[in-house]
This record gives sequence, C-alpha cells and structure tokens, in this order.
Amino acid sequence: MDRDEKIGMQEEGRDRNIVGWEDDEDPENPYNWTRTRKWNHVAIVALINFVTPLASSMFTPGVTQVQKEFGNYNHELSSFVVSVYPVEYEMGGSKLMRIVACGPLVLSPLSEIYGRLYIYHGSNIAFVCFTIGCAFAPSFESLIVFRFLAGCAGATGQTVGGGTIGDLFVQIERGLPMSLYTLGPVIGPAIGPVGGGFLAQAMGWRCGFPEIVTFLTMRETFAPALLSRKTALLIHQTGNPHLRSKLHRNMSHTDFLKLSMIRPIKLLFLSPIVTILSLFMGITYGYLYLLFTTFPVVFEGGYRFTTGTIGLAYIGTGVGCSLGTVITGWSTDRIMVHLSKNGERKPEYRLPMMIPGAVAIPIGLFWYGWSSEKGVQFMMPIIGTVWFGMGLMMIFMPITMYLVDFYSMNPPSQTVFKDIKAQADVVPGIYAASALAAATVSRAVVGAILPLAGESMYNALGLGWGNSLLAFIALAFCPVPILLFKYGERIRKRTKLNL
Repeated sequence: MDRDEKIGMQEEGRDRNIVGWEDDEDPENPYNWTRTRKWNHVAIVALINFVTPLASSMFTPGVTQVQKEFGNYNHELSSFVVSVYPVEYEMGGSKLMRIVACGPLVLSPLSEIYGRLYIYHGSNIAFVCFTIGCAFAPSFESLIVFRFLAGCAGATGQTVGGGTIGDLFVQIERGLPMSLYTLGPVIGPAIGPVGGGFLAQAMGWRCGFPEIVTFLTMRETFAPALLSRKTALLIHQTGNPHLRSKLHRNMSHTDFLKLSMIRPIKLLFLSPIVTILSLFMGITYGYLYLLFTTFPVVFEGGYRFTTGTIGLAYIGTGVGCSLGTVITGWSTDRIMVHLSKNGERKPEYRLPMMIPGAVAIPIGLFWYGWSSEKGVQFMMPIIGTVWFGMGLMMIFMPITMYLVDFYSMNPPSQTVFKDIKAQADVVPGIYAASALAAATVSRAVVGAILPLAGESMYNALGLGWGNSLLAFIALAFCPVPILLFKYGERIRKRTKLNL
C-alpha cells in the first residue's frame, strides 16, 4: 500500500493531510462491521445495562435484615439506602448530598474524547470493587457510601450505551438494538428483587453480584476516536506531522471537556423537546422506584409474603417490561419506514408508540392501587404492575431512540439516504451521549426523591388514593406524545443551540 492509499483521502482528494475512511466500504468504519460483530457489541452493552441496575433493586428485599443487623429502623434512611444507588447510577457524583456533580456529565464527554471502550472498562472494574465493598460494609453509613459509589461506577451503560448503538447502526436499523439496550435499566430492577429475596433469606443480605468484564471481545466504536488513532499511526508510518483526522476538533481536551459538560445542561434547560421528554421519562422512572421501595409494605404487610417470596411481587413489572420491549422493538422501525415514505425520516416518527404507553401507565397505577387497597387476591395488583411495566417501556424506549436519532448526527439530518452506506461518513453518536446524559439527570432526581416519600404518601392517602394521585399526574402527560409528534419538528427547528 503506497502513502496515498494509507492516508485514504478519496473523499478529500484536494487535501492529502486529511485522514478519513478509505472509502464507503472501509471495514474499519463501525457502520461497515459485520452483523455478528455489531450484535456482539449490542449484547455486551445490553448486559452491562442489565447487570448494573439489577444490583440497585436486588438489595431491596434485604432491607429488613440490614435494619436488624445495624440496629437502624429509620424508614426514610433505609429507603435512602435503596434510592442512593439509582441517584448515582443515573447521575454519579463526588458528594453524597450534592447532585450537581453528575456522573453522566463527566462520563459522556470523556467517551467523546477518549472513546467508549476505556470508559466501559474503567467503570466495570470500579463497579465490581464497590459492589464487593457493599458486601463487606462494616456499618450502615459505609454501606450507603459503597452503594453510592457503585451506582456512580454503574452509570456508564446507561450514559454511553446509547451512543454506542448510534456508532454502529444507521437510523433505520436502530429499533431492535435500542430495544435490547433500553430493556436493562427497567427489567434489571424488576428482576433483581426476585433473586434478591431468596438470597437475602438463605444467605443474608451480603450477596455480592459479579460484573462481567468483556475485555476480550469489545472494541472501540466511536468514529472520531478511531480516526484519531488512525491518524497517529499514519504520522508514525509516514513521518508527516501535518496529518490530521477529518473529525479532529480544533480545541484542547480540557476545553472540549468543559464544553461537553455544559452541553447536557444546555440541552436539558434550553431545548424544550429535551426538557419535556426528560421530565416525562423522569416521572415514569421515578414511579418505578417508588413502587419497588413500597412493595415490601404492600405484599409483606398486606399479603403476608415472606422475605423470600416478596421478590415474586416484582415479576409483574418484569413481564410488563418484556411485553413493552417486544411490542415497541417490533413496531418502531416498521412505523419509521411507513411514515418515511414521503422522503423524510424524522425523529418524531419514533414517538407514536408513546401514545398507548402513556395510557397504560395510569391504567396500571389505578389497577394496582385499588386492588391492593381492597385486599383483592394478590395476583390482581401484580397484573396492574404488568400494565405499568408495559407502559414504562413504551415510553422509555421511544424517548431514548428519539434522542439517539436526532443527536447522532451533527447537524442532525432527516434525509433518507438511498443507500445505507451513504450514511457511513456521517459522524455517528457525536451528541447522542450528551443528549442521553441530559435525560438521565432529570430521571435521577425524580427517581431519588419519590421513593423517600412513598410510605408517607401511602400512610396519608392509602394505597388506592395514593396510587390514584400518581395516576392523575401520569394522565396529565398523555397528550405529550401526540403534541410532540405533531409539532415537534417545528419546535426543533425554532430551537437554536450552540452545542
């Protein structure tokens, strides 16, 4: 291979110092990887995204034993032991009571500087270490700290994973991989208590949870990082110090990190679309953790479940989440293709599945609340959580796919390419991680606060009216997907942000 071939400047023939992909078929471009290789990475990201939130709720059935062992029966503090994990899983941070230090605000820009792979490996190792720390915590306070740090380390899958999917798949192909990726943060907490209850009964609450670190098969997917490494290799091989990546940023890593940490905040507070969707996602996700922290009160107190069998109360949510994932994953790309026949592939075409999802949430809350209030056979409230779980995924997945679709290209494009390979030179995932980080911040705040208020709310209003209050709030959001589907494009085009 001669020098010109090494530099690979077919698309930039006038400037031989610009390094890009060799051509539209370049196998080093993640868009051109084999399907086996792509799906291997999807499986890894989905597994990471499943394991880390699984640990957040597996602990729930063992809370009673923790109270007995450490002699601390304060309900709010015990609830905080559960909710402090999702605070950090969603947000991260360096001080326990200061949410401003948000993990995703650091992790997402770091992944856009050094690539996704280093962030995955470092966070996975830290997660294992802090989870082991939870198992051997000598005091209630140290348990809270280790749970906090484990949640921080576990935030990577949710923060960076969407960007990885955007790195590998063009818009029309993202439905199924995104469905698997988004299933983890919801199905993990739903399944965790099922095993956690029996482990807590048989082995005590100190049950460690292993993290599978996939050093052998996972590779870098972020195009700017890949081209940066290619450029460095070519400089070494050719001795030409003037070579630069086609995707090179004309700023230092420090400046880029500062800019990238501000970007999710800009999106959250200055982009009406991101603000609305983040709030919607935050409330529904907060409901999930509120239900999880109050299930022991309902099923142990009202239905006399044991420490081992209480985990079975969470199966309904898991079944509902699975159904929602299958329905949304099967339909979302088909809806996109159908609605794109006019020549435009808009991110808003991801939103129609939110309409039935927004209705299923209040149905599930009303069903669960009043059936448990009246003491109807325990399967009835569990069936109500099936509706809730299904609606949760039908909201969670379209919002995530919308953000990845819109912010995976800069500037975002709604053009339908005649050939998938024609998209291969677009910068994939450039802002997807930042957009997901913005949504994560909102979700974390609500997910941390609601569980702390759960028992007080039920004590004041009862199970029926307490869950009805949540359902009425959910009903107020039902028009959101309809309005955004109709007016979202207009709002996006009027929103000018310097990102």
